[in-house]
Amino acid sequence: MHGQQYVNKLLKEEPLLSELVQDVRKKLGLPQPRKGVMQPAGKSILALHFLCQDETQQSSFSWHADDEDIRQCGAARRYDMTTVIVNFSDAISGMRVWGMQPVLYLYRGHAVAFPGSALHESLPRARTARAQGVVRKVALFFG
Repeated sequence: MHGQQYVNKLLKEEPLLSELVQDVRKKLGLPQPRKGVMQPAGKSILALHFLCQDETQQSSFSWHADDEDIRQCGAARRYDMTTVIVNFSDAISGMRVWGMQPVLYLYRGHAVAFPGSALHESLPRARTARAQGVVRKVALFFG
């Protein structure tokens, strides 16, 4: 979903997603919205993607950066962009930002935040018992 107006509509219609976003904003040190306002002025979610990853690896991503997508949604400067990926599943998955150690999503609610212009990739799914099944995540693109 791209565009702040669409994101705001979804946040208004889905209270659990809105609550998740407020938790993420708090962890990032961003201002909380006033009552009736979906996202305050300043850094806000310009796009979000729901990800569903299974053993086929079809929605796993090779090296890429999110800044081009976010910039098309209205972000002014690349260095102001932040991507936050939140895990909705109990299954294990992982990702890696270029030059950093891999990060594993070990539990529901585990999240990773990084600059939207940073190169990153999905890690291949392991064949262990907890790595089986579908992994669901949401990618929040702040700009």
